Amino acid sequence: MNRRTLLQGTALTLVGGILAACQSVTTPTVTPAEIITTAQNIGPALLNALTLTAPNALSASQVTTINGYLSDATSLGSKLLPDITATQSAPTVKQIETDINDVITFAAAIPLIPPPFSTALAAASVALPLLEGFLNSVLPATAAASPAALAARQKAAALAPPMTLDQAKATLAHYATRQTNN
Repeated sequence: MNRRTLLQGTALTLVGGILAACQSVTTPTVTPAEIITTAQNIGPALLNALTLTAPNALSASQVTTINGYLSDATSLGSKLLPDITATQSAPTVKQIETDINDVITFAAAIPLIPPPFSTALAAASVALPLLEGFLNSVLPATAAASPAALAARQKAAALAPPMTLDQAKATLAHYATRQTNN
């Protein structure tokens, strides 16, 4: 056996292994309840994390702008009820997605964002594709983040250690229910 034959065999084995691994990967099933819970948690989580962030970490005008988007997303999330249909919930989820994209895009221009707001932003950037996938399944081609929003999400995701979708949902749930002193 020469070196070329050995390398070809190794390459074929590697490609075969990759193909076998890809066939065993399954797309996670997302339930309507997960979509509703994520959409309900994302606004309050960011709002509470913003409130818990050190005073004067952001300017008053930055906080006011972010609060406007988050108040809207929080109000909309409270309208999502467990028995609502996918078609009925889609416009509300779309507006929440837009508000959160706007927060993340706005925050991307802020040089330094301390925790816990940075952590909640990172979690939101991981969870938004879940909402967009839902929207695209119900209202095809309606949820496509702009290039600026995608770049802002990458920056937001880098503000905290990498997290899975499950970790992002748990982080959002944690901050959504966290009590603030204000």
